Amino acid sequence: MKRGVAVLTILFLTVTGWLVATPSGRQWRLQRTSVADLTLLAVAQPQDSAVAEALTAKLIREAKFEDAATIYAAWAAALPAASLPLQKQGEALIRANRFSDAVPILESAFQRDNTNVEALAQLGYAHFLAGERTQAEEKADNALGIQPNSSSANAVKAFVFAERHQFASAKESLQKADATQLNTTLYASAKGFVADKEGDTTAAILAFLEAVRYDENNGQAWTWLAGVQIRTANTPEAFAKASEWLQKAAALLPHASVVPYSYGLLAFKQGDYPAAAVQFQNALNLNPNSTETLYQLSLALELAGRKAEGTSVRKRFEKMSAYQRDINNLQIQIGHDAQNILLWKKMLRMAQANEDRERIQLAQDRISKLSLNP
Repeated sequence: MKRGVAVLTILFLTVTGWLVATPSGRQWRLQRTSVADLTLLAVAQPQDSAVAEALTAKLIREAKFEDAATIYAAWAAALPAASLPLQKQGEALIRANRFSDAVPILESAFQRDNTNVEALAQLGYAHFLAGERTQAEEKADNALGIQPNSSSANAVKAFVFAERHQFASAKESLQKADATQLNTTLYASAKGFVADKEGDTTAAILAFLEAVRYDENNGQAWTWLAGVQIRTANTPEAFAKASEWLQKAAALLPHASVVPYSYGLLAFKQGDYPAAAVQFQNALNLNPNSTETLYQLSLALELAGRKAEGTSVRKRFEKMSAYQRDINNLQIQIGHDAQNILLWKKMLRMAQANEDRERIQLAQDRISKLSLNP
């Protein structure tokens, strides 16, 4: 009996010592601590990496991406030499569909550590999702110059190649990735994107399903998955599946224009043109400069019998298309001569004429910095 009590006592002390005195034991305890208690700890000890990682992991699992970004920001401020907190903050902002906010954060992460390839690759991904293909490729190339087999950087490069319909190059990029780093949601998403652009819908769906299996809170992957289903759906069951996947995306990306845009495509495919027009208008309210949305809205309005409105929207589409073409050409020039203040002033004039708020802000910021440091 006494021997049994002694054994239990030793066991208890051993477990208690592990929980209190070892990093793994503390991690186990933190993983089982509530979000509320972890938040109090993070506020009191922002430099405590273990607390920040445990809290942000819980927030991300709950799809509270902006809350996670706030914790990462406090962690980064408490550790001004550390690159990882800023990298993670940028990734959380990408998850929250805040691409323009993620870009400067990820740039700062790389400035803190110019060997942080993942920060550079995620920066390229943020540019890609924001529609800035030239900048995306530049950052991916920079990352690959440091680590040629980076899974994330090769995935971003594959996205860019697929967008140009350079499918052989896209697949080659995917093949260059480190074989031990392929089980990521970003890499699987890139596989799906390449397959979708090439017209292999079966492979695309399988790859996007793989992406959301690795990360069920990847709202962008759910949107891409639903998009493939919408384009190929021709039965009530297929439309229902597309709607189910869109609902998952909507829950994760409540303010993303791509969600109502996709709902508009779904309604359009089903022949409900008035509903499609409503959804496309909702998407346009969130992203006024989307030429794709303007075009689809013009079609939906015309097919819904609202021809005058459709014609008006079509004219807006044609104007915006011309602007996007010209501004993209200008951005290529700026990419080769980023210190040329005259080019930034030209961008500002063009953006103001087309009410492009993001580029207005970008141009104003760069003009201000160049004026201070000519």
